[in-house]
Amino acid sequence: NDDNPVKAIVIALSNGVESRYPGWDSLPDDYDPRVHPWFKLALGKHAPQWGDPYTSGITHTLELPLSVPVYDEKGEQSGVVSMLLMPARMVQTLLAIDGVKGVRGVYLLDADGDIIASKGHVFVRRQEAPDTEVAQPFPVPAFLQRLKSGQNGVFETDLDGQPSVLEADEIAPLGWHVVAVADPRELFKAAPAAE
Repeated sequence: NDDNPVKAIVIALSNGVESRYPGWDSLPDDYDPRVHPWFKLALGKHAPQWGDPYTSGITHTLELPLSVPVYDEKGEQSGVVSMLLMPARMVQTLLAIDGVKGVRGVYLLDADGDIIASKGHVFVRRQEAPDTEVAQPFPVPAFLQRLKSGQNGVFETDLDGQPSVLEADEIAPLGWHVVAVADPRELFKAAPAAE
């Protein structure tokens, strides 16, 4: 359905034969699954592998692969199975912020501090070509530096001229972060006095 963050399940054999669900008949004639990041991710591995998000050369949308190597009875790798996720849908589906007091937005950042997906509107994102998704760094360098040094927690700053409180939580083992942006005026509003 429209809320499902799974874009496709694909299986490709080492000889280049591929099957995908849901089926798609718009692949170019020279399509070779073995050259795509989701396939290369699991080559020579023996466990599920999370990959970095990348812009698909076929659909021009951001994909996040979770790939598993497939081995035959002789112990030789015969292919790869991958689940391709859509980070934007992951955020939209999994991070419900509606009705959370003071929270204006939630961002999913990769290990470099680039925005993979977001929910809510806190600052103006760069305008890119409508059929591409280009990574944009989260616009608070001091906050990103804290995250890269292993510090999570609360950080106060201004975003687009508005006072903001940032809170981050790491997603291990990817080195990614979920960052919530809140309005401190709402977040720290005094509770009503008890009668």
